[in-house]
Amino acid sequence: MTRSAISTSTAVCVLLATLSASVRADLTAFWRHNPITPQAIADDPALAGMQSWSAMITNTDGLWASAGLRAVLPAGLRFYRHPTGGLFRPTISQQNTNPALAFHTYLTDPTQSLVTGSGAPVILGGFPELGEQYSLGGASDAIPGTLAVAWGDPQGPPIHSPATYEIARLTFTLGVVPEIHAQSQTSQVSPDQTVPIPTVIPEPTLLVATAPLALARCRRRSHARR
Repeated sequence: MTRSAISTSTAVCVLLATLSASVRADLTAFWRHNPITPQAIADDPALAGMQSWSAMITNTDGLWASAGLRAVLPAGLRFYRHPTGGLFRPTISQQNTNPALAFHTYLTDPTQSLVTGSGAPVILGGFPELGEQYSLGGASDAIPGTLAVAWGDPQGPPIHSPATYEIARLTFTLGVVPEIHAQSQTSQVSPDQTVPIPTVIPEPTLLVATAPLALARCRRRSHARR
Protein backbone atom coordinates (compact mmCIF):
# COMPACT_ATOMS: atom_id res chain seq x y z
CA MET A 1 0.00 0.00 0.00
CA THR A 2 1.36 3.43 -0.92
CA ARG A 3 1.18 6.45 1.34
CA SER A 4 -0.89 8.33 -1.23
CA ALA A 5 -3.59 5.66 -0.88
CA ILE A 6 -4.01 6.38 2.81
CA SER A 7 -6.11 9.42 3.65
CA THR A 8 -6.19 11.64 6.68
CA SER A 9 -9.46 9.95 7.60
CA THR A 10 -7.51 6.71 7.93
CA ALA A 11 -5.24 8.42 10.45
CA VAL A 12 -8.31 9.38 12.47
CA CYS A 13 -9.61 5.79 12.37
CA VAL A 14 -6.26 4.42 13.47
CA LEU A 15 -6.15 6.95 16.32
CA LEU A 16 -9.56 5.75 17.53
CA ALA A 17 -8.50 2.09 17.52
CA THR A 18 -8.40 0.46 20.94
CA LEU A 19 -5.23 -0.60 22.71
CA SER A 20 -6.43 -4.21 22.87
CA ALA A 21 -4.46 -5.21 19.77
CA SER A 22 -1.63 -7.64 20.36
CA VAL A 23 1.70 -6.01 21.23
CA ARG A 24 4.45 -6.44 18.67
CA ALA A 25 7.92 -4.99 18.27
CA ASP A 26 6.98 -2.94 15.17
CA LEU A 27 6.22 0.30 17.04
CA THR A 28 7.38 1.60 20.41
CA ALA A 29 7.06 4.99 22.11
CA PHE A 30 9.26 6.60 24.77
CA TRP A 31 10.33 9.94 26.26
CA ARG A 32 13.76 11.47 25.51
CA HIS A 33 15.31 14.24 27.60
CA ASN A 34 16.60 17.29 25.68
CA PRO A 35 19.31 19.20 27.60
CA ILE A 36 18.67 22.93 27.21
CA THR A 37 21.71 24.62 25.67
CA PRO A 38 23.50 27.74 26.94
CA GLN A 39 22.70 29.41 23.60
CA ALA A 40 18.99 28.87 24.13
CA ILE A 41 19.16 30.22 27.68
CA ALA A 42 21.04 33.30 26.46
CA ASP A 43 18.31 33.81 23.87
CA ASP A 44 15.56 33.42 26.49
CA PRO A 45 16.69 33.33 30.15
CA ALA A 46 13.33 31.81 31.16
CA LEU A 47 14.66 28.49 29.85
CA ALA A 48 17.20 28.37 32.71
CA GLY A 49 14.39 27.14 34.96
CA MET A 50 12.93 24.64 32.53
CA GLN A 51 13.29 21.08 31.25
CA SER A 52 12.50 19.67 27.82
CA TRP A 53 11.30 16.22 26.73
CA SER A 54 10.42 14.70 23.37
CA ALA A 55 7.83 12.04 22.66
CA MET A 56 9.70 9.61 20.42
CA ILE A 57 8.72 6.60 18.34
CA THR A 58 10.76 3.76 16.91
CA ASN A 59 9.28 1.60 14.18
CA THR A 60 10.81 -1.48 12.58
CA ASP A 61 8.14 -1.68 9.90
CA GLY A 62 5.13 0.28 8.69
CA LEU A 63 4.33 3.99 8.42
CA TRP A 64 3.60 6.34 11.30
CA ALA A 65 -0.02 7.51 11.12
CA SER A 66 -1.14 9.51 14.17
CA ALA A 67 -0.87 10.29 17.86
CA GLY A 68 -3.03 11.63 20.65
CA LEU A 69 -1.57 13.16 23.79
CA ARG A 70 -2.96 14.92 26.85
CA ALA A 71 -0.43 16.32 29.34
CA VAL A 72 -1.58 18.51 32.24
CA LEU A 73 0.78 20.65 34.33
CA PRO A 74 0.08 21.60 37.96
CA ALA A 75 -2.23 24.59 38.39
CA GLY A 76 -0.71 27.91 37.39
CA LEU A 77 2.07 26.47 35.20
CA ARG A 78 2.31 26.66 31.42
CA PHE A 79 4.18 24.83 28.69
CA TYR A 80 6.96 26.89 27.13
CA ARG A 81 5.77 28.39 23.84
CA HIS A 82 8.18 30.78 22.12
CA PRO A 83 6.41 33.91 20.83
CA THR A 84 7.62 33.28 17.27
CA GLY A 85 6.86 29.55 17.27
CA GLY A 86 3.88 27.82 15.70
CA LEU A 87 2.22 24.43 16.08
CA PHE A 88 4.99 22.46 14.40
CA ARG A 89 8.76 22.01 14.70
CA PRO A 90 10.74 25.14 13.71
CA THR A 91 13.21 24.84 10.86
CA ILE A 92 16.96 24.77 11.40
CA SER A 93 17.18 28.32 10.04
CA GLN A 94 14.59 29.55 12.54
CA GLN A 95 16.38 27.77 15.40
CA ASN A 96 19.71 29.28 14.38
CA THR A 97 18.16 32.75 14.42
CA ASN A 98 16.42 32.17 17.77
CA PRO A 99 18.11 29.26 19.63
CA ALA A 100 15.30 29.22 22.21
CA LEU A 101 12.97 27.98 19.46
CA ALA A 102 14.65 24.58 19.67
CA PHE A 103 12.82 24.12 22.99
CA HIS A 104 9.46 25.50 21.90
CA THR A 105 6.59 23.10 22.67
CA TYR A 106 5.59 21.72 19.27
CA LEU A 107 4.32 18.76 17.23
CA THR A 108 6.07 17.03 14.36
CA ASP A 109 6.17 13.75 12.44
CA PRO A 110 8.73 11.50 10.72
CA THR A 111 8.45 13.29 7.37
CA GLN A 112 8.65 16.96 8.43
CA SER A 113 11.71 18.58 6.90
CA LEU A 114 14.06 20.42 9.26
CA VAL A 115 15.18 22.54 6.30
CA THR A 116 11.89 23.70 4.80
CA GLY A 117 9.29 22.67 7.39
CA SER A 118 7.33 20.83 4.69
CA GLY A 119 5.70 17.49 5.51
CA ALA A 120 4.34 18.72 8.84
CA PRO A 121 1.44 16.77 10.36
CA VAL A 122 -2.19 17.87 10.44
CA ILE A 123 -4.24 18.61 13.56
CA LEU A 124 -7.05 16.07 13.97
CA GLY A 125 -8.65 17.65 17.04
CA GLY A 126 -8.40 17.64 20.80
CA PHE A 127 -7.61 14.62 22.95
CA PRO A 128 -8.92 12.29 24.20
CA GLU A 129 -12.07 13.59 22.45
CA LEU A 130 -11.38 14.68 18.87
CA GLY A 131 -14.37 17.03 19.02
CA GLU A 132 -12.81 19.06 21.82
CA GLN A 133 -10.70 22.17 21.28
CA TYR A 134 -7.03 21.27 20.87
CA SER A 135 -4.39 23.05 22.95
CA LEU A 136 -0.61 23.05 23.23
CA GLY A 137 -0.74 24.39 26.76
CA GLY A 138 1.00 27.75 26.40
CA ALA A 139 -0.17 30.95 28.08
CA SER A 140 -2.04 32.00 24.92
CA ASP A 141 -3.36 28.56 23.98
CA ALA A 142 -6.96 27.38 24.34
CA ILE A 143 -6.28 25.61 27.65
CA PRO A 144 -3.18 27.12 29.34
CA GLY A 145 -1.15 24.44 31.10
CA THR A 146 -2.85 21.60 29.25
CA LEU A 147 -1.51 20.06 26.07
CA ALA A 148 -4.43 18.14 24.55
CA VAL A 149 -4.14 17.35 20.86
CA ALA A 150 -4.43 14.63 18.25
CA TRP A 151 -2.33 14.92 15.11
CA GLY A 152 -1.62 12.76 12.10
CA ASP A 153 0.42 12.30 8.95
CA PRO A 154 -1.20 13.88 5.88
CA GLN A 155 -0.12 10.66 4.12
CA GLY A 156 1.60 12.16 1.12
CA PRO A 157 5.19 11.75 -0.11
CA PRO A 158 7.87 11.29 1.08
CA ILE A 159 7.76 7.83 2.64
CA HIS A 160 9.83 7.50 5.80
CA SER A 161 12.15 4.58 6.52
CA PRO A 162 11.87 2.52 9.73
CA ALA A 163 13.91 4.38 12.36
CA THR A 164 13.55 6.52 15.50
CA TYR A 165 11.67 9.81 15.17
CA GLU A 166 10.46 12.71 17.30
CA ILE A 167 6.70 13.34 17.20
CA ALA A 168 6.35 16.07 19.87
CA ARG A 169 8.45 18.26 22.15
CA LEU A 170 7.29 19.51 25.55
CA THR A 171 9.16 22.09 27.60
CA PHE A 172 8.04 23.02 31.10
CA THR A 173 9.22 24.12 34.56
CA LEU A 174 11.92 22.21 36.43
CA GLY A 175 10.80 20.27 39.49
CA VAL A 176 7.42 19.20 38.12
CA VAL A 177 6.12 16.71 35.58
CA PRO A 178 2.83 16.84 33.69
CA GLU A 179 0.16 14.23 34.26
CA ILE A 180 -0.04 12.16 31.07
CA HIS A 181 -3.51 10.85 30.21
CA ALA A 182 -3.65 7.04 30.27
CA GLN A 183 -5.19 6.92 26.79
CA SER A 184 -2.32 8.84 25.18
CA GLN A 185 -1.20 6.78 22.20
CA THR A 186 0.49 6.65 18.82
CA SER A 187 -0.28 4.53 15.77
CA GLN A 188 1.14 3.24 12.52
CA VAL A 189 -0.28 1.53 9.42
CA SER A 190 0.95 -1.30 7.15
CA PRO A 191 0.97 -3.14 9.53
CA ASP A 192 -1.60 -1.45 11.76
CA GLN A 193 -0.57 -1.03 15.38
CA THR A 194 -1.42 1.30 18.27
CA VAL A 195 0.79 1.59 21.37
CA PRO A 196 0.56 3.77 24.49
CA ILE A 197 2.73 6.82 25.02
CA PRO A 198 4.32 6.27 28.46
CA THR A 199 2.51 8.08 31.27
CA VAL A 200 5.69 8.71 33.29
CA ILE A 201 8.30 11.35 32.39
CA PRO A 202 11.37 11.05 34.64
CA GLU A 203 12.86 14.30 35.91
CA PRO A 204 16.42 15.13 34.71
CA THR A 205 17.64 15.07 38.34
CA LEU A 206 16.49 11.47 38.58
CA LEU A 207 18.48 10.58 35.48
CA VAL A 208 21.60 12.16 36.96
CA ALA A 209 21.10 10.44 40.30
CA THR A 210 20.67 6.99 38.79
CA ALA A 211 23.51 7.23 36.26
CA PRO A 212 26.33 6.36 38.77
CA LEU A 213 24.33 3.37 39.99
CA ALA A 214 23.85 2.13 36.44
CA LEU A 215 27.56 2.59 35.73
CA ALA A 216 28.51 0.68 38.88
CA ARG A 217 26.26 -2.19 37.85
CA CYS A 218 27.86 -2.32 34.42
CA ARG A 219 31.33 -2.40 35.99
CA ARG A 220 30.33 -5.22 38.35
CA ARG A 221 28.99 -7.25 35.43
CA SER A 222 32.19 -6.60 33.47
CA HIS A 223 34.36 -7.79 36.38
CA ALA A 224 32.17 -10.84 36.90
CA ARG A 225 32.74 -11.95 33.29
CA ARG A 226 36.53 -11.77 33.64
